[in-house]
Amino acid sequence: MAELAAELGPILTRLDGVQAECDRIRAEAAAEADRRRRLAAERARQLVADGRRAAEAERALRRLQHLDPADRERVVHLTKALMNKFLHEPTLELRAAAGNGTDRELAQAVRRLFRLAQSSLESKEPDRS
Repeated sequence: MAELAAELGPILTRLDGVQAECDRIRAEAAAEADRRRRLAAERARQLVADGRRAAEAERALRRLQHLDPADRERVVHLTKALMNKFLHEPTLELRAAAGNGTDRELAQAVRRLFRLAQSSLESKEPDRS
């Protein structure tokens, strides 16, 4: 029996190492999937915000028919610059929150404040298996 234990000892040690490496790879894959999901959700929010911005700019430009094309482009540029400035700090805060685990609460607050529907991307829990 002692001989069998001596033979199996190194094999079991290697199997423990393999299991630890599998666990590490699984954790890295889950973190990467979560990161990609968050990036996709952020990009979706940006697209929604830009769509709303573009619609408002178009509405304003219909009332500003007298502007020449260069001035119309300046108005569009202004709307983009303002949107970027308004969203910059909140976006940084959401990214920081994603790193410390408070992003769910912030995401709920953002949805309430801006009356955004919860997307299917945001509602999925990361796969931790």
